[in-house]
Parts: sequence; C-alpha cells; structure tokens
Amino acid sequence: MRKYFGRKLLIYLLTFFLAVTIDWMIPRFMPGDPVQNMLSRAAVHPEAAEAMRGYFTQAFGLDVPVWQQYINFWVALFQGDLGISVYMFPTPVTRVLMRAVPYDVFLLVPSILLSWLAGNRFGAFAARSKWLDNSILPVGYILTATPYMWLGILLAWVFGIVLDIFPIAGAYSYAMAPHLSWVFIGSVLKHWFLPFASLFLVQFGGWAIGMRNLIIYELEAESSSREIPELKSRIREWFDRSQHERETPQ
Repeated sequence: MRKYFGRKLLIYLLTFFLAVTIDWMIPRFMPGDPVQNMLSRAAVHPEAAEAMRGYFTQAFGLDVPVWQQYINFWVALFQGDLGISVYMFPTPVTRVLMRAVPYDVFLLVPSILLSWLAGNRFGAFAARSKWLDNSILPVGYILTATPYMWLGILLAWVFGIVLDIFPIAGAYSYAMAPHLSWVFIGSVLKHWFLPFASLFLVQFGGWAIGMRNLIIYELEAESSSREIPELKSRIREWFDRSQHERETPQ
C-alpha cells in the first residue's frame, strides 16, 4: 500500500513539475515580444519608448538570464505570486482571476446541475423508447465527445457572428461597469448564454448516455433474473422426467 501511494505521489509531483515548466516555457519561447506589443499599443515617442521598455522588462522579470527567470518563477509560485498581467497591466494575475471567479461560479453551477437533471431524465426516458434510442440519442454520443471549447467556438460563430444574436466575448458589455441594475443583469445573462450552452450540451450528452446505459443494464439484469428460475425449473422437470423413465420398467 505504501509503495502504491508513493508511486502515485511521484507521478503527481512529476506531472505538476512538467505542467508548471511548460506553462513557464510557452510565453517565453513562442514567437512575439509582449513588451513590444505593449509599446505598440501605447504609441509613444522613441525616447519614451526606450524608457518604458526598460521599465516593462524589469517589471516582468525579463532583465535576468533565462535560468534565473525559471527559478524566480518557481519561487514566486510558491509564494502565491502569479506575476503581472500583460494584457491588463499593471493588474496582478491573482486579482484578474479573483474578479473572474464569481462569473465562473455563476456559469459552472447552473450548467452542472441542469445538465445532471435534464440528462438523467432524458436518458431514463430514452432507455424505454426505441425511437429516441435509435434517432436522438446518437446526438448525445457526438455531444459528449465534443470538447467544450470547440462547441463554444462553433456556437459563437453561428449565433454571435453569422446571426449576430449573442456577444462572443466578455462577461458583460465593455461599455458598462459592474453595478446592480436590470440593464447590467441583462447584459451578463446575454454574455452568459453561449458559454452556458456549450457546457450544458456536452454534459447533457454524458449524463443522458450514462443513465440510458444504466437503465438498460438494470432491465436486462431483471429480465435475466426472471429467466434463470424458469430455466432451472425446466431443467429440474427434465431431470425428474428422465429419472422417472429410467426407473420405470419397459
């Protein structure tokens, strides 16, 4: 048991190490210069641009060798410091994440609960309906095999770009600041719908298939439990009959 948990712990630690290392490598070795992108958005004079370049380079910790950047990244990570956001400079990344948490909870909790309720009910009904099992339920297999982000991109393209019904980015309108009003709530719900739909549909397919398979398994087990006593009774009758015929003189 100790060897099993030790091996599992080693695998998790190795996975964590590789994940953090890849996360550190991607923004540093991918094409492009984040500092230059920030300077191009600022549109300042060359003299000011050089001063800002030095400031940004030092702020992001890019003024030290690469190996030192890697060590500093690990030290900051264990201190709970995820650095400064490039897109929302100079806001810390932890603050950006904390701002998004309420919207994520508002998105995930309803999608999980509603998909669980609707998917299980639909799967139980489909298990007893041959028409649903042969026609509509295969769509569930497609949905549950579709990644959330791919379905979200497809929904955003259809309903956000082609039909122009829903927005394709943001938690609310960029022209608004968070405040308690029906206008703001309506904007949040309008931005919320497409991400919710992608999560709901994928999870709905998974729950529906799981419940359908469970119901069919139980029905087959119940049918088998009824057939086995009948089979035993027939075997016993055949055995008694053959025994009687063997004992009866010709």
